[in-house]
Amino acid sequence: MEPYLWSILLLLAGVVIVGIEMFVPSGGVLGVLAGLCFVGGIGVAFMQSVQTGLIMLTVTAAIVPFLIGAGVHFWPSTPIGRRILGRLPDHPDEVLPDSEAYRGLKELIGRRGLTNCKMLPGGSISIDRRSYEAVSVGMAIDENSPVEVVDVRIGRLVVRPSESAESDFPAETPAQSADDLLSRPIDSLGIDDPLA
Repeated sequence: MEPYLWSILLLLAGVVIVGIEMFVPSGGVLGVLAGLCFVGGIGVAFMQSVQTGLIMLTVTAAIVPFLIGAGVHFWPSTPIGRRILGRLPDHPDEVLPDSEAYRGLKELIGRRGLTNCKMLPGGSISIDRRSYEAVSVGMAIDENSPVEVVDVRIGRLVVRPSESAESDFPAETPAQSADDLLSRPIDSLGIDDPLA
């Protein structure tokens, strides 16, 4: 049998062993065998001629990264991948903890509020005189503009401009609220001004 045929057989054996490695947990033994097949195939091709060896080296260099990428992509869907990883989440919200704070944010979907600052696209909004971190849906929103909560992503409210008139909202914003310590003068808090 010609050496180039042996090199092709070793290359195909390496590809088959890499495929088996995706379904059979071997602790890397099959991966080492596949690597030896690839190296052996290249070595045997170089024994035929330098040109055949370079062709086999190029083919192997193209096939191995493709196999590794395909393995990483498809491995979670294989029986052994599902057994090890479990069920993969279908939606990004499934990986977030189901805490009381997160449920509270989910309850705000559909509610309306006012922006506390210009949102470019992030900022804060006020709903019922409480301030929340928010991000707009792809557009800048001016300060004190009415907004509606449309979603919650990564612990932030997602808002869009609301068509409502401002009369639907309370006249007092959180920045003017009496319980907002940041809006009160330092003298009223009973703290000495460190800059004085």
